[in-house]
Amino acid sequence: MSSLAEDAKPFLTSESGESSFDLAPAERSRLQQDRSSGPGWRRRLWLSHVIFLGFNVAFLIYNIGDVGKHVGPEAAVLERAYSPAQMAISYTVKEEAPMLPDNLLTGPPGPEADKAWEELEKPFMLRFSEDEMDRMQKTSLALKDGSGYIGYLESFHMLHCVKSAWKSQYMDHYGSGHSTKPGHLAHCLNVLIQGIMCNADISIGTYHWKEGGTIKGKEMMDIEANRTGHRQCTDFSKLQAWAEKRTLDFDVHDTDKFLRTLKPET
Repeated sequence: MSSLAEDAKPFLTSESGESSFDLAPAERSRLQQDRSSGPGWRRRLWLSHVIFLGFNVAFLIYNIGDVGKHVGPEAAVLERAYSPAQMAISYTVKEEAPMLPDNLLTGPPGPEADKAWEELEKPFMLRFSEDEMDRMQKTSLALKDGSGYIGYLESFHMLHCVKSAWKSQYMDHYGSGHSTKPGHLAHCLNVLIQGIMCNADISIGTYHWKEGGTIKGKEMMDIEANRTGHRQCTDFSKLQAWAEKRTLDFDVHDTDKFLRTLKPET
């Protein structure tokens, strides 16, 4: 049985054996803080940090997976349609102007018009490296000097087709060459249709009356398209500059000279 002296001992004592009830208030507060900052408290704090970090990592993984569901397929498609010219593509917004009747590219034939078309479609036959061909998963005719393979940008092919359609209006001036033959024009129309559908222009055109008045008494011939406004466009001059650095010496009037630069078939 415990003695009365043992029963009189305080239940809580400090490390020095003093009762916490015998301590001054300031000392008792310090003792309680020391106990609250002991190993157990630190373990609980560390565990809470681990749980919080784990939650954030799980949330990050979920978001990466969710983004991949939306971006992944599109990125895969873009990789299949890879073109070395992608690095030369940038966009700008232009103020669209009405068609100009004195445009050299659509006006009557002549030396100035021929020169304008020549400059526009000049970077037609281009050089591509073996690595670029591999990434595009394509093959082409090799250059004899081993510097690469020949190819062209589809945008310049479409410009060539527009030129062929333009020349077909002036058969008396240009004659009935290959570019104005019905078979070639049908090919060009198909190229242009595919190109327009592939790169659909979503700018909006509107209409107005040619002359003032009300709808009453008007006919469809009195309605005119209004093609003014802002339009998102490819910076074509940048693409042209990129292509010109790869342009091969190709003269449509002397194709034999170009053919001699190609590696013969083995």
